[in-house]
Amino acid sequence: MTRRMTRTLTAVAVVALAATGCTSTPDPELPADLPTNTQTTTTEADPVRAAEQAAIEAYITFNAVSNEVGQNYYRDYVDALDFTCDEYSEKMSQQYEALFVAGAHQVGEDTLSGFKVVDHQAVDNFPVDHHITFEVCIDGSATDVVRPDGSSHLDPGTAGRFVATVTMWHYDTSSLDKDAEPGGWWMVAGVKVDRKRPC
Repeated sequence: MTRRMTRTLTAVAVVALAATGCTSTPDPELPADLPTNTQTTTTEADPVRAAEQAAIEAYITFNAVSNEVGQNYYRDYVDALDFTCDEYSEKMSQQYEALFVAGAHQVGEDTLSGFKVVDHQAVDNFPVDHHITFEVCIDGSATDVVRPDGSSHLDPGTAGRFVATVTMWHYDTSSLDKDAEPGGWWMVAGVKVDRKRPC
């Protein structure tokens, strides 16, 4: 499978160290040879948690790009499809194309909150090696999709705050393709919004 996007990595670490020192006469009540703790504590990153966080961050990026595409009259909807795969990609392609042809555009932005991982599976289906499913609150209460005549393109009951179940797949072709992104990438494989579960 060919990947059309290069995932944007946004990891910035800033460490500030401030040290002040002074010399003074040691407190005579303290023993001269204080015991020292030679035990060191090492914290290793939990690969399961790291994968889940990466999947969530990839979905946040997809949501941001999808908002931009909608606000730009769905002209560049392929940009959003770069984050999707399989049946979900086909479904979104049809929706975006219909909205583009209709001359509709998005007003406002969907926002995300309350991520909760509900399933994480390692799979043996090259190039997919992980499936992660999480629930998220999608807030579209301040969002509308507007036709050229100003009327709403959304069905009644579509806007609001609802729980969605998102499935992400992790692709990794780096073992076979030297030009592939190291560590692979996450793609949106499915999103199901439950209108009966407001959040």
